[in-house]
Amino acid sequence: MKFTKVGTMAVAAVALAGVAQAAPSAAENVFMLGFVAPECSFSDIDPIILDLDIVRTATADGLELVEESTSTTTDYVGCNYVVGLTMNSLNGGLRNPFPPAYNPAIFTDTIDYQMNVTFEDVAGTEITGFNSKFFGPGAERNRGPYGPFWSDLTVTIETEAALRPVAGVYFEVNRLEFGPIL
Repeated sequence: MKFTKVGTMAVAAVALAGVAQAAPSAAENVFMLGFVAPECSFSDIDPIILDLDIVRTATADGLELVEESTSTTTDYVGCNYVVGLTMNSLNGGLRNPFPPAYNPAIFTDTIDYQMNVTFEDVAGTEITGFNSKFFGPGAERNRGPYGPFWSDLTVTIETEAALRPVAGVYFEVNRLEFGPIL
């Protein structure tokens, strides 16, 4: 039997092809799954101390609040999911819990105020003018949707008074809650 160069190359190619097919391989997909829980975080918001100054002269506007008192605090807030914002007065207003007896036509134990909250949304757009004005218990609920975001949070309080405030300590607690949109 006579082999030619072309015939030898053909036999070698067939032999190599057989070896390549004879060595099986295995492949498998590796699936990965993880879960990040929805979370919102506030830094510790400092208390807001208002400078409630009154007119100290014997004029028609005596004992009234001197203009508006404004105070601001800035902290951080963020949520890793889409949320709404609820603002709620837990005290029913900026109130003097132990007022002396007074004439309600002239004096008050509650100072009206507006609370403005400013932060940046998911696109980095500043959300401002979000406010709640309390004249007793109330809430501004489920504004949004916002998020996911991480931002400075600025809270500004502006007081207003239609009547003269009685002397004493005025107290209020506001709850800011970022959470599911109801």
